This record gives sequence, structure tokens and C-alpha cells, in this order.
Amino acid sequence: MENGGQLSPRQVALIRAAIEPGWRADTSWKASIWIADRPSTGQCAVTSMLVQDVLGGDLVHTTVNGIPHFFNRLPSGQEIDLTRDQFDPPLRIVGHDIAPRSRLNHSTSTVQRYQRLRSRVGAELEHVVTERMVTVAGRSVA
Repeated sequence: MENGGQLSPRQVALIRAAIEPGWRADTSWKASIWIADRPSTGQCAVTSMLVQDVLGGDLVHTTVNGIPHFFNRLPSGQEIDLTRDQFDPPLRIVGHDIAPRSRLNHSTSTVQRYQRLRSRVGAELEHVVTERMVTVAGRSVA
């Protein structure tokens, strides 16, 4: 276990590296805003759902620069945000609350985008999580 149950920056980078190849316009919140040079654009909801699948924890909702945004709070309490780089600084973060999964599942579009992302990278993400065998908060993590 690294960092007392917390994911190390290396582990977070491995998780993002497993997910990022699946980010495309058809998994973005708005296909028209997605750009290949910043692939995390519009990917926060579907990415946070996928991370929750393999690491557990909560989905956290906030507003960044006036745009709704989701990220993860792991069972250890550590917060990870694999898509924060979609926003230009300075970041103006307003509020946050725990978002039940049903809130994201309510949108057919979000569910379809999540399913696309999961079908593209889910196996690789599971491999990263299970094959590296580092335990974080009772779960195996790369």
C-alpha cells in the first residue's frame, strides 16, 4: 500500500493512461466542444463513473469556471480528478456535493457515453487495477 492508502501520483497516472485512449467526441458531454489536443474535454461524468466502478467511493459534483463538473472521492477520502485539465486557469471552483450514481444514470446520453467508454477501455482499466495488486482502501489498484 502506497501513501497510507492513498493513490500515488504514479498510480493516478496509470489509471488515466488506461482511460484516455477511449476519450473521443462521442464520449464527450458535447461532441462539438471536444478537441483531440485536450481529450479530457467533456469527459468528467463518464470518467468518474468508470473510476467509481473499479475503485468505489463517491461521485462529487461541483462547478468549475461556470461549468458543471464531476470527479471522484475514493473510500480513503482522497479526491482524484482525471479530467481537471480540460479547464483553463485560473480555476473558479464553486461548491461541491456528493452525486448519487442515479443522478448521472438519469441521462440516457450520459449512460450511452459511459457505455462507449467502458467498452473501449474497461478491460484495460480492470487489468491495470487487478494485475498491479497494490491495495488501496481494500481494493486492488495499479
